[in-house]
Amino acid sequence: MAQSSFVHETQTIRKMAVDPACKWKWTDHALKMMLKFRPSVTQPDVENALTKGQVILLEHIKDITWRVRGPDLDGNNITVVVAPTMDPPRIKVITVF
Repeated sequence: MAQSSFVHETQTIRKMAVDPACKWKWTDHALKMMLKFRPSVTQPDVENALTKGQVILLEHIKDITWRVRGPDLDGNNITVVVAPTMDPPRIKVITVF
């Protein structure tokens, strides 16, 4: 269950991840980190984690980022750090671990 303080954010990122109008931006760092997993984590794995996972932390570094923990397509938990933009809907994937 999502932490009560991040319920709204969890619902928001889940909706955004399945919205066909949502634009995805993959940083070079995120793509590099995805390859470090054995087997590699794919973009559909990350999308699955965002649609079924939970926001566990909000941070403000360069962007306002949300840390999401959820399952990849094989059911293994991964953590994804994203910087969502609501209008227009956009998910910038910063890193995966």
